[in-house]
Amino acid sequence: MIGDYSTALIEWRLRAEHGSVTAQANLGNMYEIGAGVIQSNILAHQWYNLAASNGDITARENREALAKKMTASEISKAISLARKCMISGYSDCE
Repeated sequence: MIGDYSTALIEWRLRAEHGSVTAQANLGNMYEIGAGVIQSNILAHQWYNLAASNGDITARENREALAKKMTASEISKAISLARKCMISGYSDCE
């Protein structure tokens, strides 16, 4: 179903928790544009950061572009969330 964001969110979350770089980048995009979720630059940055840390060049570029629209405090929060998520093996992610 086109526009079925709740299913996409569940699928991408599950895949992201298993280390899928594509899923992590897709979650970043969903949060950046507010597709099926409440728009959040912090959560978008977190997921782009995770995908970028795992080698996704586009996610790195998206994270850098997004960071230009964020405050230092927001970026710090996003980095902290990404660190917590990574340390937990992707099971404790916002």
